[in-house]
Amino acid sequence: MDINKPFYFIYCDASGNITARTITEPSGSGNYIQGRCSLRNNSLRTFRVDRVVEFFNNEDEAIEKLNYHIKNKTLFPKPKNKSKSKSKSKSDYWMSICFTGFKKQDKERLAEIALKTNMDIKKSITINLNILCYGYNAGPVKLKKAREQGVMIMDEGQFISLLKDAELIK
Repeated sequence: MDINKPFYFIYCDASGNITARTITEPSGSGNYIQGRCSLRNNSLRTFRVDRVVEFFNNEDEAIEKLNYHIKNKTLFPKPKNKSKSKSKSKSDYWMSICFTGFKKQDKERLAEIALKTNMDIKKSITINLNILCYGYNAGPVKLKKAREQGVMIMDEGQFISLLKDAELIK
């Protein structure tokens, strides 16, 4: 994935809202892509790949196709619901996560949530890390290293939204 080349796509979020998106500094990890989203003031955003309707070569093509779908009331694919699987062994974690920059009690609370959703908790940036969840006191070196490795980076709110979006917590 070339971090110097923007991604242009139409995206259907969990609520069924359809938007044309442009992200810069893209990175990917499994079923997610992440980058700085022009629609959200260049803030770092994470997108599920299965909710991308279509990719484009430039922003104009994406907007034109979005307008076509809106005008013609074209039906968009509904987001897929992932069914809960039965209890998994320790080797079957669905994703790994590292928490950094949090107070001890906040880190423990978030780790408990992650464990309940069968996530593997890492203490540092490893080669197999999927998500780095950062708090107010996260170090820039750790964030940079994670970004260079293509790790998804998110704050606490984005992490909780991800879990709700994935229908892993009730």
